[in-house]
Amino acid sequence: MFTSGPSHGVAAGSFKGEPLHHASLAPEEYRALLADNGFSVVRHQIEDPDCGGATIWLARKDS
Repeated sequence: MFTSGPSHGVAAGSFKGEPLHHASLAPEEYRALLADNGFSVVRHQIEDPDCGGATIWLARKDS
């Protein structure tokens, strides 16, 4: 399970007074990388309201 941005992009800001940089791939890129490494996407929810608006991924290692 991991979180990402909702789409390809870069964001900058701060967290607890420290600089923060975040970059995300496009969803198709995440899917391709997961598949290339033997994972299947179980669930992908963009800006999930039940997770505070985070975009979440749940993947399973293929057997």
